Amino acid sequence: MQRLLDIQAVDALRPLVPPLLPIAALAGFSAPASRSHAECCEQYAELLHRQNPELLAQVQQVCGSAPWIVRSAGDEDSELNSNAGAYESRPCADAQALFLTVAAVATSAWRPQTQQQQALSSASPPPRAIDCFIQPLLTVETSTPGSSQVPYLSKPTLERMEAVATQLIAQFGMQAIDCEWGLETDAGFVSATTMLPADHSRMHTAHTFGFGFASAQTSGQGATSLALRPAGTPLRLWRGRHLRQVQVRQVHLLQARPTPLDEAYRQRQVLTSQARARLAAQYASLPVTLLLLGRRAFGRCLTAPDLATAWRRFIAMDPAVRLEIDLVLVDEGNAEEHAGIMFRQQQMTCVRGNTGLCAPGWQWACLDEGRSYFGDGSLLQCVETEERHELVLPDECGLVFSPTQAASPGSFADQDAEAQLQRLADLPVDERVARELRQVSLWPSADRWLEQRPGFLRSPALRACQIEAEPGSACEAPLSGDGDPFGLWKDYTRALRLDAQDLQRLAASLACEAASLRSLALSEDLRLRMALLGAQQQVPLLGAPEMAKLFRFAATLVQEGQPDAARLALLLPQQLADETKRLPLYEPAELAQCFASCVQALADGMSPFALAAVRSFGLAAPTTARLAQSHAAHPQVVAALSALQQRFVQFRGAVLDPLAPELAELLNTDFQRARQLLLEAGLGGVSEQLRSTLIEAYDATLKSLLTQAVIDGDTGSYCRYLRMMLCWLASIAQQHLTPQEEQVLALFRHWIKEWQQGPMPDSFEIDDRNWRVEFDALAAEGAEPERYENAHVIHNLLHQWSLATLHIESGLLPARVQALELLCSTFSSRATKVLRFEQGLLEVQIPMGTHKASFVFGPERMAVEWSEPPNCPTEEIARIVAFEQLLGLLRDTQIPSLSFRRERTLGTWTLLIHANLQPGGSWRFEDLHQFIAANRLLFDAAYDFSYVPVEAADGLMASLQRPGWGGLMQQLVAHRSQLEDAAQYVALHTLPLSSTVSALAQSAVVRSLMLRGQRAGFRACVTLLDRYAAWLNLVESPERWRHRHEYLRQLCVLMGSHWPVEALETLRSAPALHVGHELLASVVLQRRDCRQALLPLLGASPSLQTPLAQCSVKYAPELLVQAWGAHATAELLKGQGARYRRARQLLVARHAGELPIALVRQLLTDMDTVPWGEQAAAEHRIAECLAKTGPRYRFALSSGVDWTALDHWADGPANEPARHEEVQAV
Repeated sequence: MQRLLDIQAVDALRPLVPPLLPIAALAGFSAPASRSHAECCEQYAELLHRQNPELLAQVQQVCGSAPWIVRSAGDEDSELNSNAGAYESRPCADAQALFLTVAAVATSAWRPQTQQQQALSSASPPPRAIDCFIQPLLTVETSTPGSSQVPYLSKPTLERMEAVATQLIAQFGMQAIDCEWGLETDAGFVSATTMLPADHSRMHTAHTFGFGFASAQTSGQGATSLALRPAGTPLRLWRGRHLRQVQVRQVHLLQARPTPLDEAYRQRQVLTSQARARLAAQYASLPVTLLLLGRRAFGRCLTAPDLATAWRRFIAMDPAVRLEIDLVLVDEGNAEEHAGIMFRQQQMTCVRGNTGLCAPGWQWACLDEGRSYFGDGSLLQCVETEERHELVLPDECGLVFSPTQAASPGSFADQDAEAQLQRLADLPVDERVARELRQVSLWPSADRWLEQRPGFLRSPALRACQIEAEPGSACEAPLSGDGDPFGLWKDYTRALRLDAQDLQRLAASLACEAASLRSLALSEDLRLRMALLGAQQQVPLLGAPEMAKLFRFAATLVQEGQPDAARLALLLPQQLADETKRLPLYEPAELAQCFASCVQALADGMSPFALAAVRSFGLAAPTTARLAQSHAAHPQVVAALSALQQRFVQFRGAVLDPLAPELAELLNTDFQRARQLLLEAGLGGVSEQLRSTLIEAYDATLKSLLTQAVIDGDTGSYCRYLRMMLCWLASIAQQHLTPQEEQVLALFRHWIKEWQQGPMPDSFEIDDRNWRVEFDALAAEGAEPERYENAHVIHNLLHQWSLATLHIESGLLPARVQALELLCSTFSSRATKVLRFEQGLLEVQIPMGTHKASFVFGPERMAVEWSEPPNCPTEEIARIVAFEQLLGLLRDTQIPSLSFRRERTLGTWTLLIHANLQPGGSWRFEDLHQFIAANRLLFDAAYDFSYVPVEAADGLMASLQRPGWGGLMQQLVAHRSQLEDAAQYVALHTLPLSSTVSALAQSAVVRSLMLRGQRAGFRACVTLLDRYAAWLNLVESPERWRHRHEYLRQLCVLMGSHWPVEALETLRSAPALHVGHELLASVVLQRRDCRQALLPLLGASPSLQTPLAQCSVKYAPELLVQAWGAHATAELLKGQGARYRRARQLLVARHAGELPIALVRQLLTDMDTVPWGEQAAAEHRIAECLAKTGPRYRFALSSGVDWTALDHWADGPANEPARHEEVQAV
């Protein structure tokens, strides 16, 4: 305040400072630190009114009539310590609010956030009232309709602001100054911050601009621009996606205070190439933009939607946790806003990136070369650094040119441009930074535009400006050596040169009138022309008729003065094409149908802004299309989803937020509202997708809180863990629950509240439990069952139950997604399901027991994990050791980018498996399919291989070094991709494949058998098959018999995977079946290709006398029905006692409705487990038969008997018929 008064005393500077009235703190005011801010405000306002009743008249005399703004004096800031944003500045709308507004600012020290920020200082005095001052509130309206627009100021304006700041530095004797400005422009109010040093060779000069009140000081999630003069150079770099040039009409200086000197030249630690390679292979990463560099670029990471939120979370943390934070990741923010200044003072590294791609468990990060690697604490073990001394610049900056500045080559303007480029090249920066500075400055990119006058948008890159200033110049084609780094040059030049002939050809290709597209093709906004041409390129994918319809719609919007809406509409085709490029999950016809639905929704009145909002939710194209179709009848859904999306954004990083439970409560409220509206709109499938996201958010956040509590011994995290669990239970309570579920969940709530009253347990390890068994047991035990050992048990059971009751409609998923789900689900008795299907994300759950496991596919990474049972000892993880060795073989021979690592968390060993996209490549559907097949091969072939000593797998590594294993594994993976049990569930443990990994790991004989059999060929294997089958009849030792039987099983796996056609012929021509043939049939007849070949070999006459028929009735009974008909097959199988149970179960489930009731009753004889009928008529006939024979256990044919669901099996109860629909849906 005093500095502003001093500035007013300088004649040349007086017009810059709006009138101000100082208000000294009341000397007689005091309040305890525990007093709330609201109470202090009321008390202070009353005292102020008594002591200064003329205040209103004084304000009106100096500042005119309301509105005003009340600011803190700023006396707390110094060159050694900044306290930016600690004290409030508040607008005052009318005279009645004056005293309370002044009191709110004067008593800011009693705000919790102010006290927390003050506590960071070594000298943290008790709260006291502060001086403040009042000024007229400047007019802050803006004319910027788009949130992406940011101010761009002329060089003279910047130079004037810097001259003022330089004069103030000299006047007050500062090392560096922080000035806040308010600029009145032709586009409305612009907020600005200037950071300028006395010695320009040591520190950058930085200006931050934003449209709207205080947007440069607290940008939130709004966009800002940056004008940067790197230390020691006259260069001026700009950062901003959509720079809008503004004409400044008046400049107001609102604040001037000292700021600590921020050295531009730094000793920084960078990753070694070896460490970078390890991190890239082992951990997920995201592209990020450097905002400011702190003391370290690796360590614990705080995530938030914006810097202001991140700072609030940071100062509210437990001091011990706060000391571990080194990085801050946000969606938006700038280094010169209040939070940025404070993070710089705390020496934090701040980066901007898409936090929506971050898993809640990613609490550790490492920044390197424009990417940040994320993971758990093990990530730091891979970090190795080397030191560099260099000029540190924020990312995404570049020179800005206009056509008048960049004339033809050889002109004076061009020489000046080349001089700037040379200065840019001379900057002592990192090689990557230098390269990107040059690329951004030279070449047009989709993320950098300059609006020189309303509606006139061009790229500010030099090459783009040169070609417009001098058509037909040498810049028409990319210059040698410069390249086209953003891949936009051809499209940019084509859009710039778009003429009437081009328009005519475009219209002809779409069978529409050229005049209808003229407003698009001749728009001065080059983005609109490029969107038009980009959409045209997708005509072969999405269809000409619908594209023409979209173009006419967009042209109408332009004619109506809505160019931004038109551009959003035209971006839709490219967005859909990019979605399928990132993850190839759509057939062309499916994508075209989604496009047609969206175009029709626009034609029916949906705003392009509403459609863009739906796209921003991140939902997949089919879901977007469904929401678009329903918009006309249910427009309120989009608003509810937008609110919910914001809650999810705020919830990111909640693990380090002391207010996480409060955020969870708000999330629950908005989720329930969105869910109710979706159900009313008939969009229950979308509701389930959002519930899946909610489940993942809760589970991952809870897991991170628990890990933090255990590793750090942090009782605060433990308390938040319990509160968060109650929030999750509150969310679950909004669902439709059975009486049993309500009873169990009420018990869970009671136990959690009991744990809240006690100390944190010494251990959070848990036993292997199944949610269904536990729910049944707790409901049966009555009112006082024994409490679990810790809250982690409830967390795990809630997660199991939530996933089990989740149902995303498979029929609405693309065919390729269904195919991947089918591949994952083979041999899974519990429901495999798609958990999340979004833009650039597919997650398919694979039920593996206590802990969730799933395949996750993203644009740059595929991943899956395997967990051993809880509390499996370290010395008994032979299965994981075997997996690692076989994965190494797969990496060397089939999937080059495959990587894996094991970790132990809360007593559970987990193997994390990843495959990264190769640079410059893109996923093919075959890549996703192969990744699933390879990993499902390992998982399926390791059944019952738990709790085995590590040394049991000692011989595997050496054996895998021998030639031949690569080809063998390739055949096994191909074999697994052919296996299918969609017609009727096959229990994995009954198949020879289920023990292949165990046998390979533990038996040198099996390893030798596999290699030698592969080399010897099929006929030698047949001889060995017969020999082993004969040996089994001669062996008397049970142990020896077990070993030889395992050898025979694995021999059959080898034969069936390498020579399936020959194996099928062997079965057909066998004079009599022996045990070897039976095992071989169990391998071969699960293959999709062999089943297709088998059908014509069965013949038209029903008979079980042939070897193929005897094998088929056991392993492929559906083929017998196809060949002979249901009635003829049933006649063969009746009266067989307990034999052929699987075949009889298939017949009654599918065909009971078309069979005579007497025949159905005979099929059900001696059958203790009875499938549900797959059609209403079949179920009615089955129920009619069971009414006379008594209850049986019922199950779904496609998923088999879930033995974990049985309770008191010896009593043989029927499971509840009400579950029929649930089982059928699964």
